[in-house]
Amino acid sequence: MEREPTRLQQNKIELDLNKPTGNFDFKGFRVHYNLDTKTQDDMNAEYPADFAVTQDSHGGGESLSIWIWEGVPQKFKEVLLHHELIEADLKLNQGLPQKEAHKTAFDSHMQYAKEYLSQEGYDEFIQWQNKIKFHD
Repeated sequence: MEREPTRLQQNKIELDLNKPTGNFDFKGFRVHYNLDTKTQDDMNAEYPADFAVTQDSHGGGESLSIWIWEGVPQKFKEVLLHHELIEADLKLNQGLPQKEAHKTAFDSHMQYAKEYLSQEGYDEFIQWQNKIKFHD
């Protein structure tokens, strides 16, 4: 069943998560995301999401690239995208150390999941999340 286009609520970003890749602007960054990144050494069941500043292939400059592993359940991809956006903003725009940015993003995505998912979906998310790691 396809989902309706969704909105990263607090940032007012409209996304159609039925499309595996896309672009949008966020806090001074041109963001490129891939929600179906193939398994590789640093993207797998234990490390399902990451971000980096990369060269922008459309017009030069730099982009914020966010990768979500293909094995992440569809209903959790928005939560992980939220986490990576918050962590990137805190680290790259606000200058927080990596561990502090990650911890704050983790707390933020937990709140986001609670608001965004049904109670049953949230419980499933907690069970799923307990099996994974996040880059520090």
